[in-house]
Amino acid sequence: MGNYKRAIIFGLLGWLTLAGFSVSEYPGIIDKTCYWQLSFLFCSTELGLAQKIVLFMVFFLVFILFIVYGRFCWCLMENNNNSESGKRSSAPLIVGFLILAALVVPLGSGDMNYYYNSGKAMASGYNVYAQDWTLRNEMSYSSVESLMTGFSYGPITASLFKAVYNLSPNINIFVIIWKLIMVLFFYLCAWVVAKLVKSYDLGLKKKDLFLLWFLQPLLLFEWVVNGHFDGIWLFFVLLAFLLARKKLWEFVIPCLIIGIWIKFIPIFIAPWFALWWWQELDKFQWKRRCWQALLGLALGAIVTYLAWFPYWAGPDVFNSVILQSKWVVSSYFGLIYYSLFPLFKWFLADGAHWYLTRLVHLILFAAVVYFLYPYFKKVINIILKRERWEYFDYYQAIFITLFVYLFVWQKSFWPWYIVWLMPIGILLYLKHKNIFLKRIIIWVSLTPLVIYPVWLFVWQTWGIYADNYLWFYYFFVPTVSAYPLFNLVKWRKINYKNDVI
Repeated sequence: MGNYKRAIIFGLLGWLTLAGFSVSEYPGIIDKTCYWQLSFLFCSTELGLAQKIVLFMVFFLVFILFIVYGRFCWCLMENNNNSESGKRSSAPLIVGFLILAALVVPLGSGDMNYYYNSGKAMASGYNVYAQDWTLRNEMSYSSVESLMTGFSYGPITASLFKAVYNLSPNINIFVIIWKLIMVLFFYLCAWVVAKLVKSYDLGLKKKDLFLLWFLQPLLLFEWVVNGHFDGIWLFFVLLAFLLARKKLWEFVIPCLIIGIWIKFIPIFIAPWFALWWWQELDKFQWKRRCWQALLGLALGAIVTYLAWFPYWAGPDVFNSVILQSKWVVSSYFGLIYYSLFPLFKWFLADGAHWYLTRLVHLILFAAVVYFLYPYFKKVINIILKRERWEYFDYYQAIFITLFVYLFVWQKSFWPWYIVWLMPIGILLYLKHKNIFLKRIIIWVSLTPLVIYPVWLFVWQTWGIYADNYLWFYYFFVPTVSAYPLFNLVKWRKINYKNDVI
């Protein structure tokens, strides 16, 4: 039995199990006697011992299946001329996996509840950036309400939450509509990646690419099951790559701006596109490139005005984003800070936080400089027109920048953040066949899935959130990132060259 068939069998076993449990809950969810966020696969406020045992066994088995079948999926990038997927259409299999994932109730995150309540607040006339609004837990038996200050995402996302809420008589309909939107952008991202693969003649058949993309357990679980919307802004960034390939800079700029006003992450990508545009500026094309940039900035200004018009209340609208950037969970910042805090508290008393925060920032900044230093001289040379990059040099610079930001500098990490890296990582590997890159993207696409069984076990056993405890940081952070960082160090030692097997 080949790896491709193993991926299908193990994947179907996992998704059929979760979908079956979820469908059995639907009657209770519809009549509001069953809530899924904390009870997960059982409609009960208090689980008995037998239910807990079944729950643990199911969850551990399912996520082991996900990790195993996810590893087999990556075989589709190799030996493409003799693909195991054969000549049959991949559409029924892809649709089947998407339907099963869509049937699964949100299991690992309460973000969908945040989306619904913020949409409700905006539909009620609140400016969520400038006014406090109510977050009510609609997905568990607890009816506790919290007062929220500010809004964590961009104005385009805010308007989308409001629009979906206006179409939804209750949170169940909201979840259905939202999942359909996520499936749409799931497809759109795959479509753009396929266009890029074809444009650069990277050798992977569209069928195999779609199977590799749509069968990924992490993407299905985070985008389709839990409804995280990173696929929306990622689509516009990938579209910007495609447009830059065609030198349509007047559309690249507004695409990036749209992505920024969905979720602010593309801000870290935009400087590399600016450098790319500058490289294209020469004595033969400078007028055209400048007019393209001016038109793109004008379109971007229009997008910005329309996006912010309902919400703008001065620079304070960014306060919640600034506060969120200080949120510490499952990161190296948190691991180092909380490990050293008792010692600093003993020596410095009330001054411990001030000194320790700056020390940890300094350590992590030094790591960031170490990883990105090979690009400093290259960037200066491109600005001075002494060096010229190929297209994939920019892809690689963006991938490494996002990777270092996510795993080294960012103070909070959640599994769905990995999807920022996957499409660019796939394109880069198809181009260069770099073994370090292969190890990185496969590892980070699978290991974040270990968070859910452990988190559930701790919650059902002790009634606490595992991510609030230092022992969880020691388990989760190195598990997900130590091996990829080790490979990045090895890659860094050869200045990120790709002539390795």
